[in-house]
Amino acid sequence: MNHVKLFSEFSGLFNNKILIMTVLTKSCFLILLSFFAFNAVLAQSLQIELNWKQQMDTVKARGEINTYPGLENVYFDGESYVHLSSFNRSSESEKWEMTIESFASLPISKEDRSFLDRNNFDVSESISYSVNNVRAMGDPLCNLSVFPFVEINGSIEKLTSVIFQISKTNQYQTKSNEFAANSVLAPGSGDWYKISVDQNGIYRLSYEFLASIGIDMNSLNPASINIYGNAFGKLPEDNAVERPDDLIKNDIYIQGEGDGSFDPGDFILFYGRGPHKWEQTGTDVFARTINNYSNVAAYFINVNNNETPARIQSADLSSLTETNTVTDYNNYTIYERELTNLIKGGQRWYGEVYDSELSQSYSFFL
Repeated sequence: MNHVKLFSEFSGLFNNKILIMTVLTKSCFLILLSFFAFNAVLAQSLQIELNWKQQMDTVKARGEINTYPGLENVYFDGESYVHLSSFNRSSESEKWEMTIESFASLPISKEDRSFLDRNNFDVSESISYSVNNVRAMGDPLCNLSVFPFVEINGSIEKLTSVIFQISKTNQYQTKSNEFAANSVLAPGSGDWYKISVDQNGIYRLSYEFLASIGIDMNSLNPASINIYGNAFGKLPEDNAVERPDDLIKNDIYIQGEGDGSFDPGDFILFYGRGPHKWEQTGTDVFARTINNYSNVAAYFINVNNNETPARIQSADLSSLTETNTVTDYNNYTIYERELTNLIKGGQRWYGEVYDSELSQSYSFFL
């Protein structure tokens, strides 16, 4: 297997919580779940009430005693502060999605504002929430988490109630039984060369690289080159989730293709996705799915004079005057190593162990 050089990308690694804090956080989370009221929802609209306490509460987080606004069914670990609710779904196949209809709020106190500033919580003009369809103790549930602060006309307020519109769908749709008549890898499909990528980004394949993996550059017509790959990450364990049944042809760019020969200085650019993937699970929430089985994703270079080339097309540029200037954006960086498995099996892995050595240094690429 050949590894290719990363040309450019915005990348990073999220920091794994230390082992001790992970255990404490999960234990705290499980304790909070025991106080939930598991509501059976019949209507298409759902209203949650956020019952604020008069006094501040305290918790030990990140080695310090931290005070936080008192709120029933709240989860706070020093990094996250969310109101948690859980509701019964009628069946495992029923999937809930929620959108906000309306909400009510009140001005925050000086103590609330101090808490938000002290913990560097960003409060946006839209309510941040996430919806997760799960199964717990054999029961199908829908877990809802809401960040209970919102910015209104430049002022921060705390939510007292939120009304959600519920959309229920069958998440176990019958899969299509139509498959590709013939695999793209069938005999007579040309020459194939397998390469791998370890993260998302734009990759550059040079003349020298193609020659090094055995491609005959003397007779190579760039128009005969295609790159295949599914960019799917780890295959889903749920058989009902759709997935491609054959390799997918990717659009690519080839510098110097117009003269019909691949010369020194010519190169290929393609966007490759690594083995791990990010998916949006809420308005401002993303979840990372780690591929437990591989640290690289495979792509395939195909040289076939009889195959139609797939190429990146030029975008249509607007002639309108720009209205916004972007000077900053949110990015992420990750540090996560799968080093320790407590039971010597399964998919739950942790990073460095903090026992006799209580401090370690990490380097990040920004």
